[in-house]
Amino acid sequence: MKMLFTCLISFLSYIATSNANGYEGVDKLKTLFTTPFERQQLDAKRSSNAYRSKDNKFKYSKANISKKVKVKGMVKKSNGEVVVWVNKSNTLKSSRINNQISVNTKQVKSEYEIPIKVNNRKIKIKPGQVWLSENNKVKETYQDK
Repeated sequence: MKMLFTCLISFLSYIATSNANGYEGVDKLKTLFTTPFERQQLDAKRSSNAYRSKDNKFKYSKANISKKVKVKGMVKKSNGEVVVWVNKSNTLKSSRINNQISVNTKQVKSEYEIPIKVNNRKIKIKPGQVWLSENNKVKETYQDK
């Protein structure tokens, strides 16, 4: 324990004196937030609507919101485990497809309706079907054009 404490003290003293040895960038690491001048520039940009589009909405909205969920296939293993292919991913390692989509493979019944949660909305679709978020409808994939 004394050895660890001694190493820690030595390391901290090295960091404290490293600025004097030519490491000018260390001072910037001490500032976690913006300077008052940078904050003023950001506030000026925000008030001048630099971050808004023509229709007065923010340009940078939520990233990667799922617009459609397509179930490409499903396999029920001999041990009862179910693997589902949704969009460009599967449930082999995890029931989560991405940040917005999760599949409850334990709830798949014999009629093959797959319970999926999309952005906290629960839907049930079968393999070969697609769910569209804009109208909350389930269609067959050949109808999705």
